[in-house]
Amino acid sequence: MPMSYQTETIASLLPKLNNSWYLPSLQREFVWGTDRVCELFDSLMRAYPISSLLTWKVPDDAREDVEAYRFLTEGSDFGAHNTRERAYGARELIFVLDGQQRLTSLLIGLKGTYEVRRKYARTGESNRLHLDLLRDGNVVDEQGQVWYGFEFRANSATAARGSEWFEVGRILRYQGKLDTLLQETKSKLTRFHLTEDEVDCAMRNLSRLYKVVYDEESLTYHTETQGDQERMLEIFVRANSGGEPLSKSDLLLSNLTVHWKGLNAREEIKKYVDELNEKLNRGLTRAQWKASLSQDFVLKACLVLLDLPVAYRISSFNKATCDRISDYWAEIKVAITRTVEAASWFGITGPTLTSANALIPIAYYLYRNPEISLISEEREDAARAQIIRRWLIMALLNGIFGGSADSMLSKFREAIKRHGENGRMFPVEQLDAATRQAKRLATSDREAIKYILDLQYGRPITRLAQTLLFDERSWGVIPHQCDHIFAQDGFKHFKQFRDQADGFANLTLLSAAANNEKHAVPFAEWIGGQEDAFLERHLIPRNQELWTFDKFPEFLQERQLLILDRLFKVLGSSSYPSQ
Repeated sequence: MPMSYQTETIASLLPKLNNSWYLPSLQREFVWGTDRVCELFDSLMRAYPISSLLTWKVPDDAREDVEAYRFLTEGSDFGAHNTRERAYGARELIFVLDGQQRLTSLLIGLKGTYEVRRKYARTGESNRLHLDLLRDGNVVDEQGQVWYGFEFRANSATAARGSEWFEVGRILRYQGKLDTLLQETKSKLTRFHLTEDEVDCAMRNLSRLYKVVYDEESLTYHTETQGDQERMLEIFVRANSGGEPLSKSDLLLSNLTVHWKGLNAREEIKKYVDELNEKLNRGLTRAQWKASLSQDFVLKACLVLLDLPVAYRISSFNKATCDRISDYWAEIKVAITRTVEAASWFGITGPTLTSANALIPIAYYLYRNPEISLISEEREDAARAQIIRRWLIMALLNGIFGGSADSMLSKFREAIKRHGENGRMFPVEQLDAATRQAKRLATSDREAIKYILDLQYGRPITRLAQTLLFDERSWGVIPHQCDHIFAQDGFKHFKQFRDQADGFANLTLLSAAANNEKHAVPFAEWIGGQEDAFLERHLIPRNQELWTFDKFPEFLQERQLLILDRLFKVLGSSSYPSQ
């Protein structure tokens, strides 16, 4: 059966917004900037089609099961959030499935404001949409463009020569009073000694704007009245496959939002993602902070933890799946939160978490073994935490989850399911076997370990790799600095070795106090004053003849062997083979 469409003027439809027309919870937020809003009004002035809208009339018996959100009346360069409204008093409840950006732009342009970010300013300036009455929309400007003069401005009194700004929202005061508006405006412009052509241009622009708002039925929409929320969701997904693109996680979250009872899935998961990133970036300055965890990560983890198909598709989040996520959400959150807290405790941060998927096998292990703690001094827990810490760091260094992540997660889940239950250790050997089966370097493979020596000073991942050389697990709470053993300043007289100075074998982790002490004295004096335990801990060659800058290449070669020997021991081999 073909769709039937209705048409309305802007003036007749505008009052319906936030009175009977609302946004469903699955809609993304308003993302248009001022340029897009002005472009929409320009298109209307030119009588260009702006595409039809799609709405859904919510059945009366479904009102209690849906969440309505208000259209924004105040946009912002800093972002703005739609507020919830149950809309109890609405005689009918209409959800806009396609057209939010256009309708919100009309509401902001005619009734609201937009907070514009000013250059070098920390705050914005609240502006309203204005039309330059003296700009002829049919004349090519100096840039070769043909535009009506729409612009967001603080007020209309700051006109430059050759312009006269009219606040667009004022047109709503003159319904049925076009002649009055024209007469008032003409009298004002005459006092400014404008030419007759300029006055005529202003009258044409005002008349055109009035016609756009009150006379032309430029808004076309179809209202879906059949079906339930499942049909509404399918229509929404298809309608939003074009236009302003939605991310896959937005669409998947839309499914979850429709089916989730008791909580608003969109608000719950967005808030939870923010909390996870705060935990992961604890201790970093805002300049260092990175939001590495996303909705995608949480939704993907839900599928893995519940032993559901890992494929990240719209069809994966059907009603049955969404119901299961809702039923087990508390347990899922506990497992994911404990995983992120452990990663942070290990010293992993947003900048060093190069793949969030690497956390999911650990979350699955903890989900199946809720009694295990990775932040504990109990002997068995500490042993598990050390094994998991080393595996996770190597998985990040090797990029195990780059491409075909679904396949890797499925293989790892199966390995943990078979070998990682009932108090057993995290099954690194089985995970490595699955990694090799996928034609990738496992965490204990010789080439993967040797790759560490290629890391350079200054990369966040280099500092993380350095922690593998030490026994501690709590690098996230241990103040430490990654610095050179042979200080950079010393290479002024040995420039031939300078390109090797930033290599992994010339780096170690020191406390701030120890690092300051090192810089305060000549290198030979500092290294010669250290105890044997310090030299052993930091893998400093015992041959004192190598503690001089002229022997730097020999020092590096010897220390590389010591590093590889320790790495092979902690990552599963007895020692590094000399041949």
